[in-house]
Amino acid sequence: MAGSEKTGWENATESLFVGRACFVTPVRETNGRALESIVRFWHELGAEVTTLDPDAHDEIVAHISHLPQVIAASLCHFLAQKTPGWRNFAGGGLRDTTRLGAGDPTMWIEILRQNRERCSGPCGNIRMSCMPFKPPWPTAILSNSGPGSNRPRRIGTPSGREPLFAWRKRKLG
Repeated sequence: MAGSEKTGWENATESLFVGRACFVTPVRETNGRALESIVRFWHELGAEVTTLDPDAHDEIVAHISHLPQVIAASLCHFLAQKTPGWRNFAGGGLRDTTRLGAGDPTMWIEILRQNRERCSGPCGNIRMSCMPFKPPWPTAILSNSGPGSNRPRRIGTPSGREPLFAWRKRKLG
């Protein structure tokens, strides 16, 4: 799981895979020596190798890679239909959120075509997750975190106490 929205050899770096997740997905017929060789190859490039079955890989990647790409590309497509001058008012949050949308559309169309069934579930689930943000606003979003508190409740986690991406900060530093 490495790279950026940029493609081509000119955007390669020698540290591209250092510390990055790499999935190796053997099947029952995979030769054990070949598997050891490919795992060693990725380790030598500095990758954090995880070996798991192809279905588990597809499920994970549909959620952590393909879904964010769909969301970013959808947001870019939506905003491209708005007044072009709006971009002059955007801050870093929009830039960060839409960075993936600048990726190679040909590559992503093929990835999504090949993973259509696996990606349909997460896309449907995220659509349902967005429903609370559609008026009428539920009290869970508008409520304070405690009696007499002026602090808005954080959403996105079951307790409402942890920022949505706190898990990422803990894991990635």
